[in-house]
Amino acid sequence: MFLCYFIFANYEAGDENILLDSTLIATNTLAFNHQENWNLFPNPTDDKIHLSGILSENSLVRFRIVDHLGKTVMQKKRSNNSSFWDETFDVQNLKPGIYWIEWEGAWKTYSSKFVKL
Repeated sequence: MFLCYFIFANYEAGDENILLDSTLIATNTLAFNHQENWNLFPNPTDDKIHLSGILSENSLVRFRIVDHLGKTVMQKKRSNNSSFWDETFDVQNLKPGIYWIEWEGAWKTYSSKFVKL
C-alpha cells in the first residue's frame, strides 16, 4: 500500500534541505534516514556490536546508543581522516532489549535498530 500526502506552502529558507524518502523513520525528536551502505552486525548480539560503512564527509562523528525509552545509554565521538568507518561497541553490560544506535556526521544523522540478548 502506498499512501501519499501533499501540502502546498510558500517557500521558506531551509526548504531545500527537506528529505522525502520512503525509508524515513520519525521519532519524537528527530528523523533518521537508513543508509544502505552501512552494516550493523551481529544483530541480535550479546556482547559486542560492529557498525561499518561510508560517510560522504570526513569529520567528527558522534555515536550514541539509545534504549526503548529514548535514554542515552552509551555515547562516543570520533574523528576520521577517511570516509570509511568501522566502530565496535561493547554492549555486554546493557540489559536485554531493543536499542537504537545513532550516528551523526557533519550533515546527516543516521539510525539503526539492534537487539541485545
